[in-house]
Amino acid sequence: AGEMVKTWQFYALVALFCLNTQAGLLIIGHAAKFIKPLLASGYILVSAGGLLNALGRVGTGKYSDIIGRDRAYMLNAAAAAVCMFALPTILASKNLALAFLACMIAYWVYGGGLALLPSYTADFYGTKNLGFNYGLVFIGWGLGAFMPKLAGHIKDVTGKYDEAFYIAGGLLIVAIFLALITKRPRKAAA
Repeated sequence: AGEMVKTWQFYALVALFCLNTQAGLLIIGHAAKFIKPLLASGYILVSAGGLLNALGRVGTGKYSDIIGRDRAYMLNAAAAAVCMFALPTILASKNLALAFLACMIAYWVYGGGLALLPSYTADFYGTKNLGFNYGLVFIGWGLGAFMPKLAGHIKDVTGKYDEAFYIAGGLLIVAIFLALITKRPRKAAA
């Protein structure tokens, strides 16, 4: 861990985790509220979201083994960004099916991050100290918790979540560029 924290890639992985997590936690924290005008109760969305979160871990893990961590991360981030940018329009149109689909994609991507970041950590720093090393990278998950609070504040001030969705989508675009430049440290992993 001491060697890991001396590399810029460690901080990039923490940031990648944070950027993935923030959009997922926005949906997890507020989906039942913003879907309520379209559906009497948001429990169905939240329940289905739990399933997609779990499937996103398995599915993303599978295709990341095939296409690589970077491509899987960028694919997930791009899909979630499209959903974030589209949600204000979807919710304004009161299209329940599209709102449900966008949220399910976001749940999948959130779960996918929880599959990708341990794998990234192992790829970059080896498996010998993976538990401790991943524990440090996992700090990024906690940092992503700023978004549900920010989204709640935005909703209180503006009466809607639109700006929160746009911020989350923009941060996912930043994540794509960060994933493009973040490569394994030159020193071989143990």
